[in-house]
Amino acid sequence: PLAPNIVYLEDSGTTICSMKVWGSPWSKLYGTWPFMLPEHELDAKWNLIPNDTDILMTHGPPYGIGDRVWDGRMEGSITLYERIKQIRPMLHVFGHIHEGRGQYTYGGFFGSKITHLVNASCVKFEAGIKLIPITDYMEIEINNGNIL
Repeated sequence: PLAPNIVYLEDSGTTICSMKVWGSPWSKLYGTWPFMLPEHELDAKWNLIPNDTDILMTHGPPYGIGDRVWDGRMEGSITLYERIKQIRPMLHVFGHIHEGRGQYTYGGFFGSKITHLVNASCVKFEAGIKLIPITDYMEIEINNGNIL
């Protein structure tokens, strides 16, 4: 059993400080790891994400954002990218593609809502597995439902 202050999100949501948070463990098929599906099956998982989600947490990245692997290919989910364009959460945190670690933004064009995206991977695969110390961080100030 989990501690009382831990919420496990598997295609489910919760509210924290009036922010609607949705979590999903899925990512695009890669090997035989759990919670992986082919792209054409992921769309059904992403459609479970409510339209009014403020913070989205997924294992895998959206296509084209923090998803470039060592040989230059982009390995994120196209259907997740399309869903993010629809719902425009304030924040999307993901991992899975370790080479894509960093902070990104999407939107803001012609007054549209900005989505902050963070690939929070912390393992590096160069000359073996190394933990990357998290020395940089993203400070998020939320004011009236907006990330400043």
